[in-house]
Amino acid sequence: MTASQHTHRCEQPAQACDVMVRHAKACNQDSCGSLPRCKKWKECYNAHPTELTAALVAGSISVMSGFYVYKLHKRRELRVKMEARGARAKRDIEELKQELKGLKINGAIVKMSFQQLQEALQSGKLSASEVLRAYQVKALEVNDRTNAITDVIKSAKVQAAKLDTLDPSLRGPLHGIPISLKETCGLKGLDCTSGFPELIDIPLKEDSPLIQVLKLKGAVPFIRTNIPEGMRK
Repeated sequence: MTASQHTHRCEQPAQACDVMVRHAKACNQDSCGSLPRCKKWKECYNAHPTELTAALVAGSISVMSGFYVYKLHKRRELRVKMEARGARAKRDIEELKQELKGLKINGAIVKMSFQQLQEALQSGKLSASEVLRAYQVKALEVNDRTNAITDVIKSAKVQAAKLDTLDPSLRGPLHGIPISLKETCGLKGLDCTSGFPELIDIPLKEDSPLIQVLKLKGAVPFIRTNIPEGMRK
């Protein structure tokens, strides 16, 4: 094969070609055009089947290895995020325990029916703040057995205090009722993962419509709990 023939077959004879060493030598050139640029690639393959096959296999292995390493990296990254989120939840729970420690809690509140609790809040016999504290204590007791709490909603205390100053004529039907939410419920400033670690640390810019309606009616979301395994599948 002459140099002129090589130039005719390859668009860029000056580029390096690792898979056709013998082709380059036969052309009496230092290099050959890359395979996609070789106009007569079938002739090149027939002339060098071993080199080309080896190059394709090596390339496939390289791609698969790179993808595997990338998956391992992402798994490790997600595991770190999950552990950090779990640690944050535990820290918030401990802070809530310390905040409630030593406070006088009316244990009878959590034993009241919904109707009784609603009437007591509407009439002013119970304040939204003391009802919130009673339910926070109860939630912490249950969490010690179930490890269900994923988020402590810190804004609940402020919301309950505002409701206590609200004119009775403006109280909604759910005035002061503490609400426990599943982790699938979107709250402003908190992520909503639905059990998917990829969504950790992506806070929502506003409350979901469900939360907006609950707050509008006077409810006080105070914790979020984990979702059942079946909901993830």
